[in-house]
Amino acid sequence: MRILKTLKNQSLIKKFKGHRDYKYIQGLLKLKYCYLAALTKKEYFGLLMNSSPEKPYPKISALPTVRESIKQFLKTTSHLKNKHSDRGISGVTVAKCIKKFKTGGNNLRYGFIADNKYSKKGKYYIGDAMHRLVAYGIWKKLKIKDYEVQAIYCTNRKLLTA
Repeated sequence: MRILKTLKNQSLIKKFKGHRDYKYIQGLLKLKYCYLAALTKKEYFGLLMNSSPEKPYPKISALPTVRESIKQFLKTTSHLKNKHSDRGISGVTVAKCIKKFKTGGNNLRYGFIADNKYSKKGKYYIGDAMHRLVAYGIWKKLKIKDYEVQAIYCTNRKLLTA
């Protein structure tokens, strides 16, 4: 992970207060520090999420990764027609995000990640923007370079910026 800059939590609160998923983002903003971070390819593919197309309600100790979700969508494209009933990965939403990437109207800059506290697998957990993060990997056909994916990383650890 490359820390690009330190972000002020109060500024993020102002910026995202009206966001439809603010109640989820708000929990991350209670952590001491937030950074704009560029992820390595390994970190991006290892991000944990609350569900995948083939594991809509996984055990907390067995959360799927971004890579697993991307591969499931690529293998079975009919998953892109499925909805999730309870805040999990929705193929319909992923398909909309892919369409936006194709037309140049979507970006990843404002996804939120945090330290993984749920399982031994994976270092970071997606707090917001899992649909965009998965759609990006599908759109790129898993051809991701180190540091091309950026996210807002919230943690209680103080890190040095670039």
